[in-house]
Amino acid sequence: MKVKVTIPDFLSIKHYRELTNIDHLTDFAKLIKTISIISDLEEEEVRKWDATSIATVYNDVIEALNMEEKYYPVFELNGTLYGFRNFKDLTLGEYIDLESLCKEPTLNLSEIMAVLYRPITKHKLNDWTFKTMHNVKLAVKSVDNPFKYYEIEEYDTKKRSINADELEAMPAQFALGALAFFLGLGNLFLQISLPYSKSQKKKMVKMIADNLTTLASIGNGLEQFIHSPNQVFSVSQETRVSLS
Repeated sequence: MKVKVTIPDFLSIKHYRELTNIDHLTDFAKLIKTISIISDLEEEEVRKWDATSIATVYNDVIEALNMEEKYYPVFELNGTLYGFRNFKDLTLGEYIDLESLCKEPTLNLSEIMAVLYRPITKHKLNDWTFKTMHNVKLAVKSVDNPFKYYEIEEYDTKKRSINADELEAMPAQFALGALAFFLGLGNLFLQISLPYSKSQKKKMVKMIADNLTTLASIGNGLEQFIHSPNQVFSVSQETRVSLS
């Protein structure tokens, strides 16, 4: 039996969320569901294939599932240029929404990205280098502080849902890299707000500064923070976080 299936070369956020919701299925049902999700074919159609065809297509699907998580502060998707939110400029409203959304990071991944990434309204990126990967143009110019090169839309909870729908097509590997960057950077800033002695505080500030220098590199992969996004990032509304 010959089957013709179009397999994407990357997982979108939509694919990723659907694939993480099939653990309750039997092994055979997972196999069928995985092929259906990635190929956009109906499950009933896949069930009609012979075992050899299913095994062949599944092996191709597995290739698409292998992804290396990366963080890029600037990218272009479907003609819109997005910029990562400067952590130091987050408003209380953004903190509150991120705290709530990160309680279920996989389910809310596109919504989280719509808070962390917003359309760029003004920029100085003309001399930046961009590369195209997985239907996305990624900014790969290495700079110490990328945030000074662009401005993004003001945060609007109503508009967030619209942006989240657009970001459903964002490659999951870039979304997970950005989430890991945010969680790691958030933890660093929270550490400095804890009660330390003056000498400990000084050491902590230096450690965070050193880490920020490392994290500011564009497209480095952030290996020290890359993992499954199952941790919860929590900022108490009663806690003042020092960002200076």
